[in-house]
Amino acid sequence: MALRKAKFQYTENLGAVVPGFTPTPSLFGLSKGWDSPGYPFILGMQPDDAWFEEAIQPNNNWITENIYLNQEVLLNKTKKWNAGLSIEPFQDFRIEVTWDYSFTENHSEYFKKASPDAPFEHLAPREVGSFNISYYTLGTLFNDDIEGLFTDFEQQRSIISQRIGEQGTTHDQDGGEYTQGYGKYQRDVLIPAFISSYADIPINEVKLNIFDQAPKPNWQLTYNGLSKVPFFKDIFSSVSLSHGYRSSLSVNSYNTDFDFDPTFSTINEVTGDYYSRYEIPDITITEQMSPLIGLNIKTRNDMSLRLDMNKSRNLSLSFTDYQLNETKRTDYTAGFGYKLKNVNIGFLQPKNKQRKSRRQQEQDQAQDRNGNDPAPANAKKGNDMEIKFDFSYGDNVSLIHKFDTELDPQASRGNKQIRISPSVEYAVSETLSLRFFFDYNKTIPYTSRSFPITNINSGVTIQFALQ
Repeated sequence: MALRKAKFQYTENLGAVVPGFTPTPSLFGLSKGWDSPGYPFILGMQPDDAWFEEAIQPNNNWITENIYLNQEVLLNKTKKWNAGLSIEPFQDFRIEVTWDYSFTENHSEYFKKASPDAPFEHLAPREVGSFNISYYTLGTLFNDDIEGLFTDFEQQRSIISQRIGEQGTTHDQDGGEYTQGYGKYQRDVLIPAFISSYADIPINEVKLNIFDQAPKPNWQLTYNGLSKVPFFKDIFSSVSLSHGYRSSLSVNSYNTDFDFDPTFSTINEVTGDYYSRYEIPDITITEQMSPLIGLNIKTRNDMSLRLDMNKSRNLSLSFTDYQLNETKRTDYTAGFGYKLKNVNIGFLQPKNKQRKSRRQQEQDQAQDRNGNDPAPANAKKGNDMEIKFDFSYGDNVSLIHKFDTELDPQASRGNKQIRISPSVEYAVSETLSLRFFFDYNKTIPYTSRSFPITNINSGVTIQFALQ
């Protein structure tokens, strides 16, 4: 085994806007006394609570005391890193492994005095951002019991509630299986239960904070060595096998819930739940095996074959309507090609009735005296003909899972699609080519809102190239 390449890239961008700053900067952004706003600040570090406390000290007075200051303090942070390994266990077999992490947080607040005699305060603090990591959920991708997997997710909620809630308490609305403030639809309960069920992580080991999730490896495998095996090398010019897996866990946006109480003494009167620190509209798991298995073959007599199977899944847990949207897709594609050389189609070939030149006649006579057959004056060289046949089958369905109902998952959209596309292309000359094609496409929807559709296209394409 040989490690061919390894990489690690880390990027962190920090930005800060502090309105009401009174000192006048001089050299290198520092004041004349070389004390404000401080060396860490001019070197790119963001101001924290300790910095603001230092700024308002009587001997500093870096921030204006004007009560009409109505500009927000803005602190922006973006953190990204990615890593990769390129491994070659043996010749012509390459494994590419990658990890990705991305986190964005934008903090805003008012740092001011509410009245001339009042102290400085951090008012209306708010955080918005996003989170995305490479992930691994292959353990449930091939689980055909879609309804059973969602039922397992529902049952995991009570276990998570017991993990994060106060033992011995009872939820006011959801009963004794749930602890006080952490009911069936509490966001801090749903997220770990969802990840545990669909990432196949033991319920007692799953992290309770989604932002503590660590990136998982994704990979791409390629093997190009079959054409070098003695049994195959005289038949195939190239044979390529491929397999790839990519998955991601994403929080597309989050923002501070202003009703959140760090002391957990405030309960939503409607749901009986504590307010979560962040409002998260939805979290998404996207994964695809592209391809699950792929085969590309080229023979030494200009024949080619391509076979691919792709499988993907998208899971979106919504916290606005409290339902899980699941999209599953499976694709099969096959392609065949064959290139024929020196093909003569009589009625497409230009006729050549030119007489032989005197020099050509003399050459033919000389060849005849030597016992060789003279070349015919009207000898024709054929042109290339390329035959292709493509086939694909796709099954794509989107399901809606609703919590705590006896209803089966409902298909919201999706279809099955079959496509057959044979074609023949013939080069009449260097500037003229003809293509005969036939396309058959049939779509069968999963819902009654659409109708089965069949499209058939056939014809001849004439292409003329100017030289």
